[in-house]
Amino acid sequence: MDLLYRRLRQLRLRHGLSSETVSQLLYVSPQAYSHYENGKRQISHPALLTLADYYRVSTDYLFGRTDLPHPISILEAIDGSFLKRYQLLDQTMQILLAEITEQLLAYGYSQAKEHSMY
Repeated sequence: MDLLYRRLRQLRLRHGLSSETVSQLLYVSPQAYSHYENGKRQISHPALLTLADYYRVSTDYLFGRTDLPHPISILEAIDGSFLKRYQLLDQTMQILLAEITEQLLAYGYSQAKEHSMY
């Protein structure tokens, strides 16, 4: 959990935000947010989701399950130009693209399963 709290602080500083600003985003007192960053108080799941969305990082990154802050970063190894075009999209379009991609993957999986010999 220590990594989670360090990353919350790093992201806040990287975005040039005060702890008071972030506390307002989460509707908690500045003292409560300070306790989150110092590991003195456990942060709620809804608050983590809010911060992940705000900072545009994955919750896996916050929890230390990956060192890649953005879930799409794996595409950089596959096609950097796609990633650059993806990053130019606003958040609404990024979400729409993710939903379409999930639907295509689910469809492809179901088709492969239908034609499987197993």
